[in-house]
Amino acid sequence: MKGEQRKELGLMDGADNAVVLADVAQSVLVSIRSKAEQYVRVKLATRILRDEIESYRQQHQGPLLDRAS
Repeated sequence: MKGEQRKELGLMDGADNAVVLADVAQSVLVSIRSKAEQYVRVKLATRILRDEIESYRQQHQGPLLDRAS
């Protein structure tokens, strides 16, 4: 939970705490989902890039070594 959200909760008198807490929980879940999706995209892109680099290396290692010798 963000500091600002905690501060807002502290200022409430408790009359409708359940509604406020549900709203805060929902916004936290949305934030978590967004960050999780971003994490998965970055991890997938990292894996694809690493695999492509290795593939390139495998394809071009032979000709490179031939030219070097």
